[in-house]
Amino acid sequence: MTNKQAAPETKGVALKLKAELEHFSEIVIMAERHLRRRIVTDEPGGVLCPIHDHKEMPGMVSIAQEMIIDQQNRIGKESFQLLSWPNEENTKHWFKHIGTIPAMEILVDIARK
Repeated sequence: MTNKQAAPETKGVALKLKAELEHFSEIVIMAERHLRRRIVTDEPGGVLCPIHDHKEMPGMVSIAQEMIIDQQNRIGKESFQLLSWPNEENTKHWFKHIGTIPAMEILVDIARK
């Protein structure tokens, strides 16, 4: 996806921080980061935007309920319940929920404070 392509606005999405670990100072490269786990709830038709990358925020996504479309590099990948995948430095994407009941994703990542 190029920066010129526009994704829809975020709608119908709730994001809740469930846990975080900030004590990485003993690991020099981790001193300004924290490990966090979040739950994302998408209403039917919900869109999680803007387009974002994971160059400095590696992590994992797990689908806990329903199905979403992960829009990467102009290709929509259907992601079903109990499927997990990594978000690596080359990941650039946004999500759209196409199901009829709320979807739930569990996100675990290492982010800047």
